[in-house]
Amino acid sequence: MKKLLLLALIITMMSCKKEEQVQKQVIVTYEVESPRALVVFNDEFDNEKKLVVSGIYTYQFEAVKTDTASLTTYTPSTVGPLHVKATIYVNGNVAAQFNGLQQGHPQTLKVDLTKFRN
Repeated sequence: MKKLLLLALIITMMSCKKEEQVQKQVIVTYEVESPRALVVFNDEFDNEKKLVVSGIYTYQFEAVKTDTASLTTYTPSTVGPLHVKATIYVNGNVAAQFNGLQQGHPQTLKVDLTKFRN
């Protein structure tokens, strides 16, 4: 009888065990197209990166250590407006985008990545 009671207790405890939540993989891709723009973005370790883009630039990473994807473009104020297309993709889908003329003022895109993990 004690063995039966112990077995029932073990089965009950195992069935009550919570399943661990597995986070979904989040792949972020930044894409910028412009004749000339300074681009500032955060990488997979949430470090800020800066570079000048002339043409098309793409950067991709798995977002494990960052909760926000951030991409900012700056164009020179000394020349006329330049066409800038800046896009943040999450898992291949457009999450944020700017597509237009830009002169002098920064254009910032931000995406909260926590909503893509659950």
